[in-house]
Amino acid sequence: MPQVLLKQDHIDAGKQHRAGDEVDVDESTAGWLKDNGIASDTKTKANVATKKEAE
Repeated sequence: MPQVLLKQDHIDAGKQHRAGDEVDVDESTAGWLKDNGIASDTKTKANVATKKEAE
């Protein structure tokens, strides 16, 4: 199950999440959140991608 980093506050299934929270979501939800600018890949995933690009 993918994990995303929220860029802004978001309510999911009645539960409040804050910007900066890392939340587990299914693939389609992760895509929707990222496509709508609400979330991005987690810090860990972003750091790994940056390191690979630098090599």
